[in-house]
Amino acid sequence: MRTANSRWAKTPRITGSETGLAGADERLGRKTLPAKDGFTEAQRFFLAFGQIWCDNEREELKRQQIQTNPHSLAEFRVNGVVSNMPEFRQAFGCKIGQPMVRQNSCRLW
Repeated sequence: MRTANSRWAKTPRITGSETGLAGADERLGRKTLPAKDGFTEAQRFFLAFGQIWCDNEREELKRQQIQTNPHSLAEFRVNGVVSNMPEFRQAFGCKIGQPMVRQNSCRLW
């Protein structure tokens, strides 16, 4: 996710400008795209990430997957990742201690 975020931040936009997260726009003098449907460009990046893992499974199926599938359930693939990212916290204005922000966040790379 961090690599995707980094690549996204460096990608030129259709408008000819580039943008990124964590204040990169201001530091590099870049313009951000305007908010759309009430969400900023950075927020839309994280919403898109969450939507690719969107599912609606019954508890029985989740229990079966936990026992037979080596992969994490979709909700943990999303929430576990973004709750450790300061870029997510900044994009949505979350404070430490809120449900989607870990007090002791983990950073591997």
